[in-house]
Amino acid sequence: MRTAGDYRPAVDTIEFRLSQRRVLLIWTAACTLSGTVGLAAVLLRWGGPTPLLVSGFLVAPMTLNISSGHTRLDAKGLTTGTLLTRRHQPWSRITGFETRTTTYRGSDTFIYAMLSNGKRVKLSAPLDSTNGHDPEFAAKLERIRRHWAAATGPVF
Repeated sequence: MRTAGDYRPAVDTIEFRLSQRRVLLIWTAACTLSGTVGLAAVLLRWGGPTPLLVSGFLVAPMTLNISSGHTRLDAKGLTTGTLLTRRHQPWSRITGFETRTTTYRGSDTFIYAMLSNGKRVKLSAPLDSTNGHDPEFAAKLERIRRHWAAATGPVF
């Protein structure tokens, strides 16, 4: 419990969005267009482009969801999510941050928040990828770590 003499430095709110967002939104539009063409072909009985319908309408929502990825850091904790998900972790549960790289048709490097119970939470943004390199990824990771240190630092 804090007393009247306790002081913790103020922490700004920081929000990260995917640097690859524009490319993902273009993919969403292209998939929606291909799904629409496939649907028109089925409805007009042109035949054939049913895979366009299926792939377009399955991939478009996924890319739209991924493109909305964001991470917000404030005085209370970390909130990360997409269009369909949202997770909040108070700073008291976070013990640190690490990166992990996955390789499948290229490589993606994600930032994970390490929790005091041993679990990890993948941050939706920032993200570094061979399909959309973020030249500021390392600086963003360092900024997240500094923000966490300031938010959980000692009370003066």
